Amino acid sequence: MGCDGRASAPPVPPGGAGSQTGTGLPPEVEAHVARRMQAMPRLSREGNDPTVAASDEARAFVGVWYYEETDEDGLVITESQGRIRLEAPDQEEATTVYNNVRVENERLVYDTAFFWNIEPPHPFMADMNGMRMRGELALSAVDPDEMEVLEVVEGMGLEPERGILRRRPATGGG
Repeated sequence: MGCDGRASAPPVPPGGAGSQTGTGLPPEVEAHVARRMQAMPRLSREGNDPTVAASDEARAFVGVWYYEETDEDGLVITESQGRIRLEAPDQEEATTVYNNVRVENERLVYDTAFFWNIEPPHPFMADMNGMRMRGELALSAVDPDEMEVLEVVEGMGLEPERGILRRRPATGGG
């Protein structure tokens, strides 16, 4: 899932001359990138563990997190039976999975991947199904209801995607 709350892919220029799939890249570059994408480590849709043992560090991330610009939920982090669980909001276009969740240096770190539930918006993006990305969540030192999310496909030479999430205020009585 991209840092804007939607399934995303590396930036792709608009279609242009010489491109077979509309990426705008020369065919030999496009083929090289496609081969690298196909060789990247993958996650499966099934059998992932999106949890980490509950600790004070991990509990600090519990909440429903949203993108202020769009008011769309970006991440749901819950605690149950001594475990902290990462979940993506339901999306029609893609399913996001999380695995290998851990706390490192006051950050919640995880592996993530998405799987298209529809025909990908661009043929070039089909190779991204299940491609493992490394994600990190870091709470703001100034505002505990603000969190930076960073996701990167390691080994592709791409800049990480970054975004800011806000924690939704708790609702209901207790």
